[in-house]
Amino acid sequence: MTALVYIAISIVLILFQTVIKPAFPILSGCYNLLTPFIIYLALFRPVRETVPTVLALGFVMDNISGGPFGLYLTTYIWLFFLIHWLIGYLRMRSTLLLPVVIIVGVLIENILSLVVISLLTPASQFPEQAVRTVFQQVLWAAITGVFLMGLLDRFWKGLENWYGSRVGQTHGEEM
Repeated sequence: MTALVYIAISIVLILFQTVIKPAFPILSGCYNLLTPFIIYLALFRPVRETVPTVLALGFVMDNISGGPFGLYLTTYIWLFFLIHWLIGYLRMRSTLLLPVVIIVGVLIENILSLVVISLLTPASQFPEQAVRTVFQQVLWAAITGVFLMGLLDRFWKGLENWYGSRVGQTHGEEM
């Protein structure tokens, strides 16, 4: 059941990222929407059930992005384990800390992307708009990241309540 939910959320986010987002110019500076999902998985879901999802998302995004292969996979793995490591030291349900974590996640993704781009292109061809793009993505993350995390959390809790009540009814009828 959990794997199906991860697959469904992943497909919706990938479709939004690759089909819907490019169609609306206002969303052109928006960050990768899979980043808050990866952060949510690292913060609130068990590692053993989420690592395959993180690996699959990285692999799929590497295949459809047209960028250097392994960039998304590496970024998602580093982001997932860094955030998961942080929860041992910080209280992540804090409403003040969550936006910072999302912004840091977007920054980590952008820094890794910029490092790879700078390694693959001559110094004279480094994208001039890179700093502006990073700023726009951080701003988008600050505004929408907490909302998206709250939406994921509310969805997941609702699903767990619904599934728990369905399983409880099934087991109650058998006894």
